[in-house]
Amino acid sequence: MNKIKTLVKQFKYKLLSVVAVATCAALLTGCATRVESYDKGVEAEKVNLYAKSLPKPPKGYAGLYFIREVLVQGANLNKDLYVDGQFVGETYVGRFFYRLVKPGTHLLQTESSIGVNNLVGEFKEGENYFYQQEIVYRPMVQGARLVKISENDAFKLLMNAVRAKDQDDRTRDLADADYSEGKGSIPAPLTGDDAEAWQRLGNKAQEVLKTME
Repeated sequence: MNKIKTLVKQFKYKLLSVVAVATCAALLTGCATRVESYDKGVEAEKVNLYAKSLPKPPKGYAGLYFIREVLVQGANLNKDLYVDGQFVGETYVGRFFYRLVKPGTHLLQTESSIGVNNLVGEFKEGENYFYQQEIVYRPMVQGARLVKISENDAFKLLMNAVRAKDQDDRTRDLADADYSEGKGSIPAPLTGDDAEAWQRLGNKAQEVLKTME
């Protein structure tokens, strides 16, 4: 009887050891790096206040918000975001991206545990759209998905979040990224002054805003 008890204890110990090692491996592979954000200084306050005021997008565009909620669960994970396969940036807990897209159909994508999860969105000129990136937990797997949310729900999440700096990088686009006209996304204006400059300069606004980053 004592021998059986000893074997049972050894089995439990080995099982716990395996679980511990696997958990550590999952945490290490998903270890988060802090995303650069507008979180300090007067200029950062202006940037956040402008985005959180949910301004009307510039003429010819729709507004797109990606929001990562402030939660302890999944805080150790960075997950990449894409629009039509074009890289937008890495998310971090309590951060959001504010982007612009051309009206029409766009493929919104988030890095998950294996590959990406896709969500098709329809966008109309002059309107804002909001998507929450949710971390999905399954046994030994930490994935992510995008969920469309209402303006009211988005506003509540934005109050506890700060705007992440745009990370556009073509070297990180997906292999099947769509570069055809009207696809992908671009950084939204940082402040009201930037938005006014956008309206004055029309099609040259994107290049001007890039020099302001």
